[in-house]
Amino acid sequence: MRGAERDWAEAMHKVIETKDASAKKPGYMRFAETWLLVYDNLSLPMLNVARAAELLLPKLAPFWEQPVFKQLFVEHGKQFVRFSPDGFETRLLNDLWH
Repeated sequence: MRGAERDWAEAMHKVIETKDASAKKPGYMRFAETWLLVYDNLSLPMLNVARAAELLLPKLAPFWEQPVFKQLFVEHGKQFVRFSPDGFETRLLNDLWH
C-alpha cells in the first residue's frame, strides 16, 4: 500500500467523520436526500485516486448503517469520487468555465 493513498484515505475519512457527527446534532436541517461534497486540498504526490478510494471505501461502511448523507463526493483536482452504499466511481469534472 502506497503512503499517499493511505494518507488520503485517512484524511478524507476524518473529514467525513467530522461532517457526519455535525449533521447528527440537534438542529441540523434534514432533507429528503442530503449529499456531502468534500473538497480535497491535500497536496499529495502522484496520488492514484482510484486506489485511494478503494482504501477509503471500507472505512465508510459504518456511515451507511444510519446514513445522514445519501452519497459522498470527494473532489480531487480535475476529478471526483462518488461514494454510495453500492461502492464508488471516479469521474472527470466537467469544467464549464474553460
